[in-house]
Amino acid sequence: MNFIRNAVAWMIIIVIALLPLKFGTLAGLPDRYSYYPADFLSWMITPWPPVSFPMVSGGLLLLALAVFPVRVQDSRVAFSVTALWLLVAFVSILGAVNASTMDYVIAYVTHIFGFAAFGAATWLTLSNRPELKRMVLLSIFIGVVLTAALGIKQMLSGFEETRKFIESQEQQYGTRISGDLKSRLLDTRVFSTFTSCNSLGGYLLLTMPLCFFLCWQLCGRSKRCKIFRSVSMPLLALLLGTVFFSTVSRGAFLSLVIACVIFIMIFPVRKIIRIAVFILAPVVIIAGALYIAYAGRGFSSMLVRFDYIYTSFLMFLNHPWLGTGWGDFFYDHMLLKQTLSKEAPHAAHNILMDFLSQTGIAGFAACLAAIAYPIVKIAGKIYNPARNSLFASLDSYVILGLIAYFIHSLMDLNLQIPASMTTALVLMVTMTAPDEKAKAVDGKKKSFSPRTVNLSVAAVMLIAGLVATCGGYHLLKADYAFAGLSKLCSSQDKSRKKYFNINLELVKSELANCIETRPYSPFPWAVAADFMMTRGYTDMAEDFYNKALTLAPKHSLIYYRLYKLLKAQGREAEAQKNLEIARKLFPHKADYYQEEQLKMPVGGPLKN
Repeated sequence: MNFIRNAVAWMIIIVIALLPLKFGTLAGLPDRYSYYPADFLSWMITPWPPVSFPMVSGGLLLLALAVFPVRVQDSRVAFSVTALWLLVAFVSILGAVNASTMDYVIAYVTHIFGFAAFGAATWLTLSNRPELKRMVLLSIFIGVVLTAALGIKQMLSGFEETRKFIESQEQQYGTRISGDLKSRLLDTRVFSTFTSCNSLGGYLLLTMPLCFFLCWQLCGRSKRCKIFRSVSMPLLALLLGTVFFSTVSRGAFLSLVIACVIFIMIFPVRKIIRIAVFILAPVVIIAGALYIAYAGRGFSSMLVRFDYIYTSFLMFLNHPWLGTGWGDFFYDHMLLKQTLSKEAPHAAHNILMDFLSQTGIAGFAACLAAIAYPIVKIAGKIYNPARNSLFASLDSYVILGLIAYFIHSLMDLNLQIPASMTTALVLMVTMTAPDEKAKAVDGKKKSFSPRTVNLSVAAVMLIAGLVATCGGYHLLKADYAFAGLSKLCSSQDKSRKKYFNINLELVKSELANCIETRPYSPFPWAVAADFMMTRGYTDMAEDFYNKALTLAPKHSLIYYRLYKLLKAQGREAEAQKNLEIARKLFPHKADYYQEEQLKMPVGGPLKN
């Protein structure tokens, strides 16, 4: 049994190190498909589909439940942290009540159960094997260093390889990649294994302070090793600093400055440090603002974040108890937003507003408590006079990273990144779990929890593990089928002759496979409808568009495509009806007003 328990514990530790390498992509986007390599080597070196993460985390929780006893009394604070995130997962189900498209509900709920299940698996492991706390932290360190090294590789050769690949594809197939997509592909901001540079910046905010502390400790355990500090610390700072600043993430830089200010305001530091931070912080912010205004990308995308918050609050006022439903931010924001742009984000870029707008007050309260409680508890350990001084304590560096990360989570899509959310939860559980000595002391006390409590907790964790595992398997199977259909129907990477020779029956077969695995999804119907329209099968395309609309009645783009199909057939009255619905759902979409400029909303015509 000890061998099996150690094997499960080490599986969890290894996955923690792999998180940034394999799960730095966006979850909760059922209208997009993941990349599935065709060979084993590619699976080893590329990120994995984000929909596979809940299956991995749920499976690890089920294994941990099978080999580790559940004893709440052994680590009550860490259990409370775990319980709060499990509560967030169960409360997230409220986002199904008012949702108009079930695709988003299943994707979000399964994703949230995924990282909550991983946190529970970590708690089970550390409550029974407290001596592994340091190995958990070291696995995070290893993952960060490898991710940063891949970021350096991207800077040196990756961007040039991408540019050459795009040029070769355009020459080979005689097509041009769209402007927006091409600009994203040719962007030279470092993102390493993550979806975006902003996501990488958030992950580094969370983990860099921990890495510096661990490196300092590892290189100074003996007098002979102390010389390595003078070499390793500058190298680590150069590695992480280069990658962090190469993300050019404005939100990450601002979050770091704000976190440092909050840190020195909360904790007792030397007066000289406090003065230095208060002087440097505004200087850094002003310098950054000037750079963004005159040499950077401007403030437009940053200002749009306030619009996300505004519309989220309006959604909350409309549905205060249960929220507007997972995924309906995508639809409601298009209708409520104040900025005159064609942008249609899928989320509020703010973890608290995502829960407030889409799950109501209960989801907001649960999420806020799950974030605040562990930070308060770790801060309490720092204030303990029996602990080390502020800058000699591991807790100080972890809490700085957590504060910076969750400030960044109020500006970006961290909720949807399995790697960073799970790492944050692992850190919160690990830093509140007792170490081996503390557990030995606590074990002599007569505090205990009834067996019924432990059994109830085990039952809740079992449910969470099953939801994550089964939900993840379902999403993976459905996403794989959708990827097959989407790639078959896409004109990318195909010559014109090859595209128009695609077998119609094969498309129908792939569509049937998608419908079988995900009958509630409108997106396979929409993809197949687009293909049928380009091939001239107008009756079939119209039928597919209408079936997609029954599953996503608020999706303006499908109405617009149906309008174009009907207009091409000369059915003006029916076409105009669909166009008006599309305009009503997305008043500021420029494409919907190209032919009739007189009905543009206040603000004038918009440019593409």
